[in-house]
Amino acid sequence: MRGYTFTGSLGPGEGLVLVENKEGKLSSGITMLFTFLDLGIVWVNAAGEVVDTAHAKPWRPSYTPKAPAQYAIETDPSRLEQINVGDHLRFAELDEHN
Repeated sequence: MRGYTFTGSLGPGEGLVLVENKEGKLSSGITMLFTFLDLGIVWVNAAGEVVDTAHAKPWRPSYTPKAPAQYAIETDPSRLEQINVGDHLRFAELDEHN
C-alpha cells in the first residue's frame, strides 16, 4: 500500500510522485481501494511527457494509463485543469528552504 491509501485529506498544493523502475502501463497503474478522497492522476513517461491523466474516484479497483509511464503523480483533481497530455514536466529537487 502506498500513495494516499487510508488517507482522508489532501492539503493545498500537496501531492505525491510515485516512481517506477521502468516505463509500463500496468506497473504505473494505481488502485483507489481504501482511498477516501478523489485524486487527480498524471502519468509521465521517462522523457517527461504527460501520457495520460485521470480523475480517480475512491474505491475503484484500478486506473492505468493509456500509454507506458514511469511516474504517477497523485494530486488534487483541480490540478488536472492545468495539465494536458503532451505537456512536458521536469522534476527538480528542492532544498528545505523552498
